[in-house]
Amino acid sequence: MEALADRGHDLIVFSGREAKNRPHLRYVHLNGSFSNDETVSFESVGTFGPFGNVQFVFGTVYNTCKVQLEAHGMKELLRLEESFDLIIYESVGFDCFLGVLHKFRGTATVGISAHGLSHWNFDALKLWTPPAAYPLEFLPVPSAMSFLQRLHNWLLTQIVRLNFWLVHTPRHQVLAEEHFGPLPPIRSLEKFNLFLSNSGPVGLDPGRFLPPAVKEVGCIQCSNGKQLRRHLNGQGVVDKGVGVKLSVADLGKRKFGQAIAHMLENKRFSTQAKEMSSIAKDQPESALERAVFWTEYAIRHKGAEHLQLAWQNESCISVGMWDMTRNTYPRQCQK
Repeated sequence: MEALADRGHDLIVFSGREAKNRPHLRYVHLNGSFSNDETVSFESVGTFGPFGNVQFVFGTVYNTCKVQLEAHGMKELLRLEESFDLIIYESVGFDCFLGVLHKFRGTATVGISAHGLSHWNFDALKLWTPPAAYPLEFLPVPSAMSFLQRLHNWLLTQIVRLNFWLVHTPRHQVLAEEHFGPLPPIRSLEKFNLFLSNSGPVGLDPGRFLPPAVKEVGCIQCSNGKQLRRHLNGQGVVDKGVGVKLSVADLGKRKFGQAIAHMLENKRFSTQAKEMSSIAKDQPESALERAVFWTEYAIRHKGAEHLQLAWQNESCISVGMWDMTRNTYPRQCQK
């Protein structure tokens, strides 16, 4: 947002975090977004397990969404009558805000995901993500899964999809209509002219088949010499050979010290970390420059509809030819 403002674009940013206004950039605070009476300890989260984490995430985003819609800053958003060249929309979790896209329908939309590409985006972006190749983010398994890991991943994926469509989406539909009034099915509003994902580059994240309208801008927050937060995906760090994972349940001073000593004494970790750093830096432009370019590209070309997949507006049933299969096989059996 700051980079776009520095280039002269006027922005209004509705955010759960307070920030100071600057030239061309005005922040509207959605107060109370991250307050929660039901505080969950770090140790508890570590014991939830894959399915428990699924339930925790769905519950957390619903409660946060509810608070944000009732925030004072939200009233300003609902009162806005001016038109915009572009809407930049955080696409992961807070689906009650899809009513914003309906309020400003007809405006080009850039979807963003600080969380990277996930099950939240797969259907909307028409991504081909077979469970045999793409581990669910809640499941700590490597990309090269064994048979049992693939089976576990497939089962958990089905559970997440059912929860997503049958529980999560209806709850957010009701929540959105309480504030935006009657709406079409909110999943039908989830249409993006361009999608920027905080994932990649290939080598740090698995390679994927991506549509032209999906651009990976991973490491957008990185800069030389900047102290970064630790990588949130612990299993990914282990799989890449740049770290070791310790269980929160039995973490103690002795085990922590042993892990640190092991990493310092074993040159494999530093060698692999330098290799990953080299991959991340070997790009024609920075991730921030890429994100700014494609955002301005969508503005210049009035939504850049030409980047969309040929089947973008088809249903998953049509794309998968399930309707053809259903109509063809019974007739063949009758013959």
